[in-house]
Amino acid sequence: MQHCYNKKYFFLLFFISGLLFSPKNSLAESPIYGIDVLKGLEYEPLEWRRTAVFCNQSSLDKEGRHLLDVLNPSDQIVIPLIYIFNAPQWKGLSIPEETIWMDSTVIRYQQYPYLRFHIRDILSVDAILFDMQLSGIVDDPALTILQIAASLAQKHDLELIVCDRPPLTRVDTCQGPWHKGFELPYQYGLTSGELAHYFGTYFFPGLHLSIIPMDIRNRQDIPYLTSPYPVKVDTLLLHREQGKYIIGLSLLQATNLHIETTPENLWFGSPSADPFFLKAKLADIHPAFGNISIRTIKNDTTAFQILSLDKVKLPEFYKITACLRLMFILYPDQVLLDTQALARKTGSHEYGNLLISHAPLDHFQVYWEPEYRTFYERMKRTSLYKSETQKE
Repeated sequence: MQHCYNKKYFFLLFFISGLLFSPKNSLAESPIYGIDVLKGLEYEPLEWRRTAVFCNQSSLDKEGRHLLDVLNPSDQIVIPLIYIFNAPQWKGLSIPEETIWMDSTVIRYQQYPYLRFHIRDILSVDAILFDMQLSGIVDDPALTILQIAASLAQKHDLELIVCDRPPLTRVDTCQGPWHKGFELPYQYGLTSGELAHYFGTYFFPGLHLSIIPMDIRNRQDIPYLTSPYPVKVDTLLLHREQGKYIIGLSLLQATNLHIETTPENLWFGSPSADPFFLKAKLADIHPAFGNISIRTIKNDTTAFQILSLDKVKLPEFYKITACLRLMFILYPDQVLLDTQALARKTGSHEYGNLLISHAPLDHFQVYWEPEYRTFYERMKRTSLYKSETQKE
């Protein structure tokens, strides 16, 4: 019965948000995220609940105001507990100065990965409100925090309320090695609300889950690589160009290669690797690699050339894997891979082993095929938004 109630409550929110944000009232070019739909509902899902807030520097509305600024505690809306999460790859976050909270509100700062949750805190609330933007890959502290929020909610019979947001990477694009812990591909192609639905269905059955959906017509309306919201907090995660670097940057950080980022490109290389030779060899694999960009840089001791794959119109995981694999073959003593670090980032020991064993490139595309088939079936059940390709 509880599961049935949860489904009814979710679709009620979906229906109400559709009424509040009809096409004539919606932003012409910018989807309305869950936090703005929640405001349009006048915070009704939070009424008569004692709610713990899980947020970080990305918890912004369409006007660039932080969640802690737009929430309005009252006799009907009580926020006794706030968890503010930080991580090494996120820049510092301070509570917005304009925020005014009741004296009884407890604020906990959490530094990932050393997360601590006091049982007395959790037992003092009825619900958890989660609003954090996810990167779209498994190497993301916010993904871990969402799973923890779902676990706490199920264990202590709390309601988990998730304000939906798109990931920084492209939705409906799944690629990379299989993460056994999350049961997700490296890039999973789901929004935060869909991930909560995924966890509730396959990890935490019986989870009391309510999703505040985005006000969009279909999945094709979900923005790609850019946030329509102005950024007023000091943050790396929400940089408008950061999305296209996420996959390559994460994988490259497990090597000893020189890495640079510019607004246009992600560059990498080493003094020992000849990018022109790599470009020629990769172009034999696929002609799109002929678009590799190369430039010369100087450090304190030498000048050498680095390359960028950004103009290569191929799937991100495929092209970075092809380049790394070839570098390990051609320069085994100079280009090094930390397989343990790579396993921590991807959740897969197999990926690093395939790279250092010089496995054929097509092995990387079929190795996790059984897991992907299962995941695609699960995606159909957890998707919150209709695709234009779906039949009415």
